[in-house]
Amino acid sequence: MRNKMLLITDDADTGTGAITASANGILDLGAIEAGAQITAFTISGQTDNSYNTGDTGAGYVDSGEYVLNIRIHGDCVLDGDELVKILEETDAPVYGGEREDGCFIYSASATEESAVISTDHMMLGTGVHTMKMTALVTEQIAEGEALIPGLHFKYNRTKTSAIAKDPGNIGECELMGTKPSAAKYNGIYHIPTGNAMELPIITESVGLYVGNAVLDEGYNGITVKQKLGKPLMAIPEGEIADEVECISGVLTRRIGCMSITEDTVITSGSYEGFACYFIDLESPTDGYIVKLDPFSYEESTEYFYDNNYTMVMDPSGTRLILNGSQEGYTIDQLKSDIVGKKVIYTLKNPIIETVEPSISGDELSAGRHIIEVCSSTYPIVTVKYKSKE
Repeated sequence: MRNKMLLITDDADTGTGAITASANGILDLGAIEAGAQITAFTISGQTDNSYNTGDTGAGYVDSGEYVLNIRIHGDCVLDGDELVKILEETDAPVYGGEREDGCFIYSASATEESAVISTDHMMLGTGVHTMKMTALVTEQIAEGEALIPGLHFKYNRTKTSAIAKDPGNIGECELMGTKPSAAKYNGIYHIPTGNAMELPIITESVGLYVGNAVLDEGYNGITVKQKLGKPLMAIPEGEIADEVECISGVLTRRIGCMSITEDTVITSGSYEGFACYFIDLESPTDGYIVKLDPFSYEESTEYFYDNNYTMVMDPSGTRLILNGSQEGYTIDQLKSDIVGKKVIYTLKNPIIETVEPSISGDELSAGRHIIEVCSSTYPIVTVKYKSKE
């Protein structure tokens, strides 16, 4: 049965509409109402040039292929069972295994920082989030000291917020922490404190919630790992992107992406009177936008006089032409400039594929629904819906 998410909407008169997330891979659908129905759930590739990741695309490498983790849940982002599942799947260094008494072991290194949950497996919005769990402390905490096992929210790349406790004693100790509002989430990390420990955590006590309070509701969510083959690419200047519609599983590629390696064939010759180098593309392009650092793309050779690092597209759309008229600019020097880079270009003819699995399963229960698309580069999520009859 296809997954049908139900949605309260202000667009009941028209019967249709769309909600689009900002480019952070998170979309909060709010509450749902019986009769409203999601008709399309689309993820579009997005580059993030502010962190020099504009060539990476959306998705991350898992077992040699690009995938997206798609999580759908309510105000409870995860519980202990979901946390343990992620720790096991990612072989997290902090995971010391489960115990028979309903606990798992948080194995805290004294010296090594490591990811507990990366953005490959969980995304959080910019608002406040609260995490709580109960630890079983078997040794006395010195007077005036807090139990800080090293578990932290990491945000804005370098800043952290500890998930720790007030001074306590032997027994059950509550660990709590918050991710600040308007802070960019970069994962949950173990930050070494200088103290190694094997700390039992009561699995059923774990909860991560939207907001600044621990809620009564439990975790009710699904996770789908969607296999892409290649990442979802985008060229923001032209607002053109690859996209996958997750209900049907139809993937539309509008962007060509070709890696330049030592084995890439580069030939030399003349083009419109200029000494040039030529690279055959893997798929034809319409030549609308082309990117290959450090070269700039131009529509004609008119600018070859002004800038040696320019390139044009052959009229056939099948090969890239790079200006090589600079005196002494050899193929070896060209390779030193571009090997390891990617040629990114708009495809003349979009490529249609089908990916598995699509978003499917039983109808979600009533309540708030938040979509996370976990990726190293944040994609855009769009949901189209039909309101209740």
